[in-house]
Amino acid sequence: MLVRLSTSLAAVDHAVAAMGLCSGFVFELPPDCDAAARLALLQNLHSATRRVTAQWALLRGRPRWLDEDKIWAIDVPDETATEDKPYLFTSATVTTTYTVAAGLSSPLTPLSPTSPCTVQPQPKTAFFRHDALPTSFQGYADANASLLAVHVTTFADAVTVGLSAPHGLFDATGLGLAVRALSAELHGHVWQAPALSSENALDVAIESLPTPPSSGPVALPGWTSATSVGPVVKFLVNYVVEKAWYRDEKKYLFLNEQVVSRLVQSTKAEAAVERRWVSAGDTLTAWLLKSAHREEVGEQLSITGSAVYTLRKMLSLANYPHNAMLPYPLTPDPISLDRLASLSLAELAYLHRRALEAARTPAHAQGVVKKMEEARVVPEHSWPQPLAFLGRSAPPVFRWISSNQMSSGVADLALPLSAFGLDRPPLEAGQSAGLLAYYMLVVSPIRDHQVFRFQANKCGIFLEGSMRRSRWRSVEKTMRELQR
Repeated sequence: MLVRLSTSLAAVDHAVAAMGLCSGFVFELPPDCDAAARLALLQNLHSATRRVTAQWALLRGRPRWLDEDKIWAIDVPDETATEDKPYLFTSATVTTTYTVAAGLSSPLTPLSPTSPCTVQPQPKTAFFRHDALPTSFQGYADANASLLAVHVTTFADAVTVGLSAPHGLFDATGLGLAVRALSAELHGHVWQAPALSSENALDVAIESLPTPPSSGPVALPGWTSATSVGPVVKFLVNYVVEKAWYRDEKKYLFLNEQVVSRLVQSTKAEAAVERRWVSAGDTLTAWLLKSAHREEVGEQLSITGSAVYTLRKMLSLANYPHNAMLPYPLTPDPISLDRLASLSLAELAYLHRRALEAARTPAHAQGVVKKMEEARVVPEHSWPQPLAFLGRSAPPVFRWISSNQMSSGVADLALPLSAFGLDRPPLEAGQSAGLLAYYMLVVSPIRDHQVFRFQANKCGIFLEGSMRRSRWRSVEKTMRELQR
């Protein structure tokens, strides 16, 4: 391949280089969508994918390991080169309805800002992601695989669309740029591809920050070295205990815009009484924590965790596509379950806001990036509750991992009816196929556990995560109460 330039990635990209991301959508087919309309949709999606990769050269690149620097880079092809596989577009046809194929008891109905809050059906990954697609950067390099993959499955009554990319290339915002680019192409809108550079813009921006005076070692909140045996053993034991003992499981919830808006506004109003400001992300994080632990009051357990914040605003990198997030503690200090129950939603949201603002500084960013460059890390865990005999003198601390992806754009794909080649009256021009479900699928060598993430679009909030079955029951109970 003739290489136009090679763009280096950063330590934060390397930290997630073994994982893959897939943004999955389930759309309702229009009532009069026949075989010709399905074929037109496939052709239009394929053409839109081709135009996205033609305009965004990075997506046509291939990962290459820089052995001397111990980091990944993307070789971007020369404009005159003819790539073998500039993208991967695959499709499949299922003759039954989505209801039958997905094993549902009843058909899904299109989501709206006032749809009932609900637990979404478990997704079948094969509907959104081709089986042969690699997961890790190493897998992409070995297979010479395309960085952007679009997989479409048509059913008798629905169509699923999945956009996949290696997590080492994109965080949620980066994948969201690809989702929005595909949507723009389908609608005939103008969009701007991120600029190419042989230097890593994140590293350059971090290095250009004013160097703060040294204040001792900088912690990596919620993460610890993977080069020591102890932390790795704790991580693996905790994983087994959460999965086997507590039945940690994956679920996907939808909270409609009307309910979320009411919850956020009431929390903001309560915080404003104390002259405090909290965001929608603060509110939903606090709501999830209080909901998940509402039935555990009195247990000898404290909670905290590691969330991530984006560096894009701090570093003026609005259109930066690669991973640009750093960890920070969910709360300034671990919170006992009794105290958690006593805090109002606004008080807990404000604690989260304080922790975030304390971490959103040049000193924190430089220190954490340096730590990530020095060693591989794993999530930090205490010995789990059932193993209290292992010399622990203090109550255990349960550590969550969370990510607020609500502004990322990953859930913003829309299929205009024009993409089906249907002849609609003028009043219906610009209408889109109804969205039946949305899924953020994280593909990893080890399954998610004790984690939650939020995505959003105009319909509402999508809560995706993996936690104890008992905690999901508590969250679902609280979700139902929000609608009363």
